Amino acid sequence: PEEHLVALSEALKRTSERVSQRDCAANELLKFSFDIEFYVSLGIDEKAEIYQGIVGWLRPLDLGASADRQLAADAFEDALRLLAPDLRDDSDDWVSFITPEPVIDLMLELANPVPGERIYDPCFRVGGLLVGAAHRLRAAAFASSRRGDARQAIISGVEADSFMYLIGQCRLLLAGIDSPKLDLTDRMPRNPSADRFDCILSAPPWSGSRLLEDAYLKHAMEHLSPGGRAVVTLPEDLLFRAESSDLRKELLSDYRVDGIVSLPAGAFEPYTSVPVSLVLFSRAAPRSAVRFASVSPMAWDAIGPGGSPERDDGRSRDHGFIHEPEFGSEVAAVIVSDGSGAPLRRFSRGAFLRDISDLIAHRRELSAGTVPPDVEVWEVPVHELVLRDHELVAKRSGSKMLDSDLERLVVADSSLRVETLELVAEVYGGRPYDRNVTTERRDQGDVVAGLLRAGDLIDEGRIIRPPSLFLTSAGKAYAQEKDFLRPGDLVVTTAGTVA
Repeated sequence: PEEHLVALSEALKRTSERVSQRDCAANELLKFSFDIEFYVSLGIDEKAEIYQGIVGWLRPLDLGASADRQLAADAFEDALRLLAPDLRDDSDDWVSFITPEPVIDLMLELANPVPGERIYDPCFRVGGLLVGAAHRLRAAAFASSRRGDARQAIISGVEADSFMYLIGQCRLLLAGIDSPKLDLTDRMPRNPSADRFDCILSAPPWSGSRLLEDAYLKHAMEHLSPGGRAVVTLPEDLLFRAESSDLRKELLSDYRVDGIVSLPAGAFEPYTSVPVSLVLFSRAAPRSAVRFASVSPMAWDAIGPGGSPERDDGRSRDHGFIHEPEFGSEVAAVIVSDGSGAPLRRFSRGAFLRDISDLIAHRRELSAGTVPPDVEVWEVPVHELVLRDHELVAKRSGSKMLDSDLERLVVADSSLRVETLELVAEVYGGRPYDRNVTTERRDQGDVVAGLLRAGDLIDEGRIIRPPSLFLTSAGKAYAQEKDFLRPGDLVVTTAGTVA
């Protein structure tokens, strides 16, 4: 309601007057009050309980004091949790979401930002990744008795939505970052030759637009400083679709791809059910092999929100500031199975995520004893990925097992020969297509043909469902006679699926 927004604006103005003028937070809080007045002028009406709660907390507080700022941060996060289900873009072309806390924790473990680095998120939404980075920097500053380092951290970001920008800016201020360098714009304005970052964290929304999804990955690649690293969440189809092959080739050839973590379906629900992978890479000499990890649904459910309060620094987890540690407090644990029928084992959430991150980032040797239960980790030589069209999907190809089986067959029967498919069959490659010449409506009048995609196949040797995407007459040039399936055809994907 308007009266609560007005009260919040006045509370922020009074607070900014109490905060030392040498503190950048005072100026930022004052700007927030004017932003809120602008929202009032537009007639924005949000949930009354959210603003009542924030105003009630703010009125007696001095945000120049860390204890009061902590209380404000706690209240703000409570409000954000109430508001989160409504944080959606109005555009039909965007799927907007808040990055879930377990994903943030895993991304931060993989990236491991440290004081003194330039940290950047090209689409920060409500600031979850940047706030998480601020927490880690503050923890490191506490440990080194250099608390000022965290307040002066160089944290940058870009956001297109003005309301989410406001939330992210406020969260960073309450997390102790005095002058976050945040831009409100619907473009990615950075200049790769001038703006380079040591650590890039990005979980951009996915619109279904291949060009836009590729653009976010390309943007992160271009803006890494030498030796810098990035952790980016990507829809899994970008990691295997033919149209993005050149981008993956550049990533494998010109950058060091440390590893890929495949998250179970639903890791980003309720905001999106799109299958997601985390990609860790750096601007450094390429590795000879890439590590892949697949986290089981059981393990992921165990580390979900509320599963464990442990922080990476041993302090209690709060969404704003970090309290001093309460020694002797019990740390909740993740309970996972080792798949052998043995008694269940207990792991702290932080240790579980660190184990995965250390393996993927090559900070730990890969062996049977270093892989957490309910997680698969393996390596694939880069030259094999090149043969598979530079695919980066965390899925075992079975190539080693196949080679072993073929060798045993030839040894058992010397009359057998191993030949390439091209010598024994007609081989046709899949056709790339433009999403603009497709439709999901089979009954649309100008449908030319259904499209068979890799997701339509399973290993049992059959096509699992009718097409869910159809080519329209605008794309009939894609539908040559040789491109139509015929009875008896064998369909093989480079990921190893056969039907």
